[in-house]
Amino acid sequence: MPKRNLAGERHNRLLVIERAPSIKGRSAWLCLCDCGTKKVITQSDIVTEHSKSCGCLNAEVRREKPIKHGMNRTRTYACWNNMRSRCGNPNRPDYKNYGGRGIHVCERWSVFENFLEDMGKMPKGFSLERIDVNGNYEPGNCKWIKLKEQYHNQRRTVFARVGASRKVCVARLAREMDEPYERVLWAVKRYGDDWMMHIERMRVRAAAAMSEGQEG
Repeated sequence: MPKRNLAGERHNRLLVIERAPSIKGRSAWLCLCDCGTKKVITQSDIVTEHSKSCGCLNAEVRREKPIKHGMNRTRTYACWNNMRSRCGNPNRPDYKNYGGRGIHVCERWSVFENFLEDMGKMPKGFSLERIDVNGNYEPGNCKWIKLKEQYHNQRRTVFARVGASRKVCVARLAREMDEPYERVLWAVKRYGDDWMMHIERMRVRAAAAMSEGQEG
């Protein structure tokens, strides 16, 4: 069966220019967005309208639409924000495992309300996981999973140094310290052997803030 030729076709804001190197085995095309940006997008995302622009469309929607969901301080919103950051922020220590590997967040999920509609609220004690670890963050490839299960499903186990020579799994440390796994992992990757000092500083600041709140 001959491959479909999308060159010259218009899909929403995208004008397909030419075929591009495949992405993870999927056909891809170089597209010109109405805003002037060129971007390589997979054929499936184009024809299913998962991508209607280079990303500018949802950016415009976010600017024009005031935030009304009232979930800025919830676990679900933090999860969504973290998902986008690790795929789009090269300054993050874990970027190489996400955006650096070509993993991205689908255009629909660049808007929090769409993510919430597709996934629902994050249950307590759960985290977001991709079903295909090499796939993107998109409907059909993500699910809520218990943190304990996710630790076992991760691509590799991360260890942290405790004391002069002892190394302990970060997941175990997080449980023993009663700290969020992501916080301990971030401290280990950011501060290396000084990670525990950073965690203690955060605890002191949190205790001080709680004390001030009670006095007030």
